[in-house]
Amino acid sequence: MKERLVVIGGDAAGMSAASQAKRRRGDDLEIVVFERGPEVSYAACGEPYYISGDIPDLADLRARTPEQFAKAGIAANLLHEVVAIDTAAGLVTVRDVSNGTKTTTGYDQLLYATGAAPILPPWDGIDLDGVFPLKTLADADAIRRAVLARPARAIVVGGGYIGLEVAEALDANGIPVRILTLGPGVLARTLDEDLGGAVAARIRDMGIPVHDGAVVTGFSGSSGRVTTVHTESGEDFPADLVVLALGTEPESDLAEAAGIP
Repeated sequence: MKERLVVIGGDAAGMSAASQAKRRRGDDLEIVVFERGPEVSYAACGEPYYISGDIPDLADLRARTPEQFAKAGIAANLLHEVVAIDTAAGLVTVRDVSNGTKTTTGYDQLLYATGAAPILPPWDGIDLDGVFPLKTLADADAIRRAVLARPARAIVVGGGYIGLEVAEALDANGIPVRILTLGPGVLARTLDEDLGGAVAARIRDMGIPVHDGAVVTGFSGSSGRVTTVHTESGEDFPADLVVLALGTEPESDLAEAAGIP
């Protein structure tokens, strides 16, 4: 009886590993992938350029489809979330996102490739319409639709790569945008303070205000839609589009609950 490899997570890491395992083992290894979202293998780095309109079709960011993986002998199950792992029994419990039903699947080998989740602080108003994270293709599509609705004022919270690329995308669409960042300058995790300050100065020269040391405390709105970004200093910024680009954190809760280091 052939071994089964179960892969939890169907984005770049999970699908690359699944493909490599299939190349090495061929038909004597059954590979089953569970992905809770509606996509596998997409180019997240291109999302800001879909938001800008430089990439016109969301499909251009899809690298491979479940059907293509199936032809290679890899079963990619979309909208299926692994909710529990039993390492002693070699079982995963899987919830069908579309209807909530749960099933169990056995494994001989398990790959945990859930990646990271966007950092979303427990701020008041973070669930208001018009406040978006950016990680998945669905996020990018939602922001692009908001851009096409021509918001009057936008705020990007975060001065890393994604925040700067989104600010550039909004500016290219003629939408007034500000960047709120915690540190001095931008790209604080990548560049030293002097160079980060130089980059921030160049962004300001483009006409995009960069607010250093801006500690966001929450959002308020009207009729369920964001209108204002609040900061610790008491300075408020009007906005009808907010993109949160605060970085990511490992999505490891399921592994930790199963006792996986």
